[in-house]
Amino acid sequence: SALKEITIPENVERVSTRAFTGCSSLMAIHVAADNRFYSDDENGVLYNKEKSELIRCPEAFAGAYVIPDSVVTLQPNAFADCVRLTGITIPEGVVNFEGACFKNCIALKSVTIPGSVKKAGSWTFAGCTALAEVTLCEGISEIGGAMFQDCTALSWISIPESVKWIGNQAFSGCTALMNVMIPKNVTSIGEYAFERC
Repeated sequence: SALKEITIPENVERVSTRAFTGCSSLMAIHVAADNRFYSDDENGVLYNKEKSELIRCPEAFAGAYVIPDSVVTLQPNAFADCVRLTGITIPEGVVNFEGACFKNCIALKSVTIPGSVKKAGSWTFAGCTALAEVTLCEGISEIGGAMFQDCTALSWISIPESVKWIGNQAFSGCTALMNVMIPKNVTSIGEYAFERC
């Protein structure tokens, strides 16, 4: 928990998506310039070499972050436990949110999910207790299991017509949720989707 910086040397070929979980003081992940598989940016965020996949933001990152236009996929736990993340800009072009990529980002208050996102994995925003404003743009087809679980500040959400499936526990524990309009194209609502609302 006291680790502040780490450098990934040139010969490393694989970094697990949970490699730095619990490193609550980690400010930057640096990558050797001649590493063939990974790269970083000026904020110490870890990417694949082409910067098409955002792999891990250090947990001690503070403030708002703008995801570059080159990114297509947010890997599992990409921003998980970044408790000082106050804002996120997700560009049109991001297609996949893998599991738990914003889990427990307790300072995150609003998010816009662009229409390019087709799939959002389980627990995407689970535990984001300050998240009060979510904009889901037309294009997303499913709301993953436990996607907004325990988002206790979320009072309303507009689900676009493109959504066909709402996963298990998708809004479980959203105790402030007052109103949800489920569009006609939804064919499946998972177990406990609105538990404790």
